[in-house]
Amino acid sequence: CEVPLNHGHAYGFDLLHAIMDTYVGRHPELVYTRDRAVGDLLLPAVAGVVTRLSTARELMAYPGVLSCQMNVAIGDCIQPKRSSGFCAGYVQVEGRTSAEVQERMQRILDGFVLDVAYTPS
Repeated sequence: CEVPLNHGHAYGFDLLHAIMDTYVGRHPELVYTRDRAVGDLLLPAVAGVVTRLSTARELMAYPGVLSCQMNVAIGDCIQPKRSSGFCAGYVQVEGRTSAEVQERMQRILDGFVLDVAYTPS
């Protein structure tokens, strides 16, 4: 979960630096220079050896994508984990409203490719 980064992207200031300033006794100047919605989209993952996968470059080309982090690559063996953060990667997506962000996320999910060859257990 990238909540501090999302807040910073949404409101136009570096929340992590503000937290550190507060920690060391400085008083950060929290000047909001933006007003938008930002959220994380966890990309689905399934068990098996990755044979085909959307690239970070392809995902960055979608409207509103601010950053992309891939956790798997072609040739990797994905083993399911019982974790809320289990995913093939994630993208941070911005929009004017949360509804726009959700629409953009759905477009990304609709175009996301992850093919795997199943391995015997």
